[in-house]
Amino acid sequence: MESTHISQGPDPTYEDAFYQYQPLAYPDSIRLLELNAGEPYDPIVCMLQTARLEENPSYEAISYVWGDRNVKRHITCGFQRLDTTVSLHDILRELRRPEKPRLLWADAVCINQNDIVERGQQVGIMGSIYAKAARVVIWLGHDEEHVGPEILRMVSQHDTLDSLSQSQTDAVAGLLKTAWFSRVWVIQEAALSQSPYVLWGQTEINWRSLVYLLKEIGDQRIAVGDLWNKVGVEWNFWLAHGAYNPSKQSLLHLVGLLYTARGHSATDPRDHVYAFLGHPANLLGGRPLLRAEYTRTRAEVFRDATVKFLRSMGNLDILSYVTHGESLHLQDGLPSWVPMWDCLPLMSTGFDVRVFPFPESGLFREEIRDVSKEIFIDISDEDRVLSLRGLEVDVVEWHSETIIYKMIPPGLWDCGKEEHPLEKLWTDLKNHCSCNPYDGSLMELFSLLLTSGLIKKAKVEDRFDEHNANFQAWRLRHSEELQLEIGELFPGRDQQCFSMLRKAAEGGNWAQFVSDAFRACNGRKVFTTKNGHLGVGPMAMRSGDIASILFAARTAFILRPAGDQYILVGEAYLHGSVHDEVVAMWKKGQLRDGLFKIV
Repeated sequence: MESTHISQGPDPTYEDAFYQYQPLAYPDSIRLLELNAGEPYDPIVCMLQTARLEENPSYEAISYVWGDRNVKRHITCGFQRLDTTVSLHDILRELRRPEKPRLLWADAVCINQNDIVERGQQVGIMGSIYAKAARVVIWLGHDEEHVGPEILRMVSQHDTLDSLSQSQTDAVAGLLKTAWFSRVWVIQEAALSQSPYVLWGQTEINWRSLVYLLKEIGDQRIAVGDLWNKVGVEWNFWLAHGAYNPSKQSLLHLVGLLYTARGHSATDPRDHVYAFLGHPANLLGGRPLLRAEYTRTRAEVFRDATVKFLRSMGNLDILSYVTHGESLHLQDGLPSWVPMWDCLPLMSTGFDVRVFPFPESGLFREEIRDVSKEIFIDISDEDRVLSLRGLEVDVVEWHSETIIYKMIPPGLWDCGKEEHPLEKLWTDLKNHCSCNPYDGSLMELFSLLLTSGLIKKAKVEDRFDEHNANFQAWRLRHSEELQLEIGELFPGRDQQCFSMLRKAAEGGNWAQFVSDAFRACNGRKVFTTKNGHLGVGPMAMRSGDIASILFAARTAFILRPAGDQYILVGEAYLHGSVHDEVVAMWKKGQLRDGLFKIV
């Protein structure tokens, strides 16, 4: 290892001696902070050294939240002034030993943050930095409420944990509310580390034992507010690192992780992509698929990542992660087919599993590829136009209002004596569905639309009785909560209707129906087409949009004509056998495919 500080001499004034970074010599070079020994309130003194990762230096990496970058604290680095954030200053005080130095890596000082080329290069190897660290310190900050010891006790007793006391619930909620759990970078930092541990104030907790505890709380659905997903994202990344080899399948896992982590925070929106460069799927053929380049704009970074995913995966799975608001406002010149990786998801989607069921005979399967040699993905005009072949199925004629989450679980929607919005949706659907082209009652069809024909992520066909009982139990629970005078989806106070509904709901699980419906239609709309087809589509859809089947796609998509081009509105579910019928007509030459130029 080589030291890069200036030679010792008289202590200069800070005004004359800000720390000057020297360029790193090799692609795997990093800087390490040697923290001098000291007492708790001594000024922080350190040196920066350079090392190469291939030499396997022994150091500890810090995973933390920067905090307010405008509030600075000063440390002395090789007799020069180096500014740090308050957060890092506190960490260094906490980690400093009284007798001997400690070798650390912290991005704020070990990377020259003012050199965007170096910053991009170092971000590209950050996964290796955390993976090669002897230990990773996860700093959650000061434990102001002094609940860290309670968490530590829960970790040691998690095998016997059946429920949480109020103090335990408060402790878990306090833990997950720390800023660290909201930061996008920490997912990779914790997941790739060999030996991570949490430091919360004075309390040390084994990270993986903590994750097992939190996973158990999640599996048992023990209530700790809506904070579980923060840990769920990291958990999935950790499993991916341990169980996935670089392949197209794990590339889909990486895409799903980018989508799921949209709710995490990053000061720089480009870091919603760059924070996952250490994922094992980013290495294809030993070379990184994505690289950090801070000279590129947000739009360029998001578009480049999408283009590389499309070309590497050889299918259109990534387009299922495109979500637009109802106004379909395209930001910063992004094409409609590029997911906005830094915006909260507007509708439900799965993690590594599509929301909508795959058709039995779609245009994705290998035998279909043999029928048409023109199946391709072409990206042109400086990566702005995505050209795809496919089939136009039908034109959207009517669509509902957007279904939002609190409409689905019983008891969440306060409508007073007004009609429940799903009751209105049911009435509107009857009015716009002049005939039922499917087997079974229209009410059964409605239940299948709300869940996109799935139960517990599997197709309903062989489990329709279970699905129907769940649906009837859901209707019953809503009716009991609402207690309205009249209603058909949610019957009013007619005792005969209630009696019939109770019988139909026997053995049903209303909570399972809520889970299935939330996944399928939260943030989406029910629609009908000019030829009488029904489906579920994105919130941005409107009358006149095109329901299409694109070659190399697993689901249908809604497109909007824009002159001789199209805008990608989002993925869709077409109910019944319409997908298979359209494909069969195309294979027989009764329907011609076309080229969709999507902007």
